[in-house]
Amino acid sequence: MYNEQKKIDEQTRRKIIKEKRRKKLEEERKKKEKENEFNLNTQDLDILERVVMAESGYTEPDYGVALVADAVLNRMLSNTFPNTVTEVVTQPHQFSTLSVLYNYTPTDRVKRIVAQELHKRQNKQVIYFASNGWLPYGSRMFKVGGHYFSSE
Repeated sequence: MYNEQKKIDEQTRRKIIKEKRRKKLEEERKKKEKENEFNLNTQDLDILERVVMAESGYTEPDYGVALVADAVLNRMLSNTFPNTVTEVVTQPHQFSTLSVLYNYTPTDRVKRIVAQELHKRQNKQVIYFASNGWLPYGSRMFKVGGHYFSSE
């Protein structure tokens, strides 16, 4: 009788451990999905990489490049801006490089940084940036490389 009870206890223990592992894996999967909030289509990804390249790819440090990508992505989540890359980037008077985007071919470095930011943004507050000083709107945050970054 004791051995049978021991067997049942061991089986129950294994089931509990298995269920805990399953729950933990499910939580990790949900966390990753939440971190990767952006399911960009090919056109939006191409435009995001090009605008990041045009605005920062040649001159900015990696962190500055990431912040430019974050500004576009954060706008997509803001109630103030449209919710696709294409709509955000093509809004009038928002990105000075819009008319020449297709003159820029994103480097592997820019593509890597954009991919990282799509997975997990470094900054979730940056909305605006400029290269010629602080903008007259938004809350000033910091300067990285040649860009001044602000939040809403």
